[in-house]
Amino acid sequence: MHFSTNVPGAHVWSGICTGGTVSAWNRGVSLGSASISSGANEAFQWIGARCGYPQYSVGTIAEILYYNRALSDSERQSVEASLEAKYGL
Repeated sequence: MHFSTNVPGAHVWSGICTGGTVSAWNRGVSLGSASISSGANEAFQWIGARCGYPQYSVGTIAEILYYNRALSDSERQSVEASLEAKYGL
C-alpha cells in the first residue's frame, strides 16, 4: 500500500493496524488494506515518511492522535469528522 506524499492540500489520514492487516483512509475515503508480515507493525508507525524509502512528507502535521486499540468504523468516522471540522476541511 502506498500513501502518496505528493497530494496537495490538507488531509485527515487514518490508519488501523490489527491482526496482520493494515487499512488506511484519507478524509474518510478508503485507500485499501494490505497484509503485513510479523514485525511490520513497528514500521507502519512511522509518521511523515514512507517506510523503507527515502521519501518524506512536505508540510506541517497539525495533530496526531494515537489509540491503544483499533477504533470501530463509527469511532474512526467520528474522529475524522471532528478533525475536519476543527481544521475547516
